[in-house]
Amino acid sequence: MNRRQRRALRSRAAAIAREVAVGVVIEGDDGGLAKVAHPRAIAILREEMVASLQTGGAPVVRKLTEAEAAVFPHVACGSACTPAWLAVALGCDGRMGVVVRRLRAIGDTTNDAAAAAVVIAEVAELAASPSIPGLDHVRGTA
Repeated sequence: MNRRQRRALRSRAAAIAREVAVGVVIEGDDGGLAKVAHPRAIAILREEMVASLQTGGAPVVRKLTEAEAAVFPHVACGSACTPAWLAVALGCDGRMGVVVRRLRAIGDTTNDAAAAAVVIAEVAELAASPSIPGLDHVRGTA
């Protein structure tokens, strides 16, 4: 992406995020797909998409509070609840990659830096895909 394209992204970041956030589909651990429909979840996605687009599409990671995580599909809290994470990045084909995950704790603690690295790796994998070849690869893109 050249400077002119990055500038255009930055200037239109809010408008792009507003349009894209309403169409995000998230894959659960069981492989099921669900559209993000809750207004608060869409607002969170919009905030993070704007932040990503302002930096030319670089990955943005956010540790979600329990209240924020509860509004996303497939992120329900079980008996041993670990923090939920959201990662957003612009893909090479212009699609926004989105990952929302609860990661298993090792022992009694969760390392925030390691958890952030895992969701960045997942969103980077989505962002590196040139297109969506079939429904089995729809996870987390809009």
